[in-house]
Amino acid sequence: MGIPANGWMKANCDGAVNLNDGSAIIRGVIRNEQRVWQIGFSRSVGRCTSLTVELWATHDILNHAWQLGYRKIELETDNLEVVKIITRSSNILANTLLVDDILKLISRPWNVNIRHIHRCKNVVADKLTALSLGV
Repeated sequence: MGIPANGWMKANCDGAVNLNDGSAIIRGVIRNEQRVWQIGFSRSVGRCTSLTVELWATHDILNHAWQLGYRKIELETDNLEVVKIITRSSNILANTLLVDDILKLISRPWNVNIRHIHRCKNVVADKLTALSLGV
């Protein structure tokens, strides 16, 4: 988890599905170039697949960043399939409302860099999600 360039915000998000009841939760955090926490969030998204919950996490963190006026975002996720879907190198879930909404968010007048990171580098978002599930 590197430090973002000057003027850029680092956004990390994660989602998880409780294997006992299928409930899903998302969490995320946005930090500035000094790694100072700007905002954190969590939300239940009902029941869904592990890929869908990761897409919801991506959607919500981008939406929060936009609403807060951040216009340079480095978004990191530990789900490679989400990165492929968003960069349109995968057709999984293409043309679904959720994916369409994410693509519309990204196409707004701002800079969004999306990259895959290993789960061990997504520590803050991963731990927040695990805490929400009682893991």
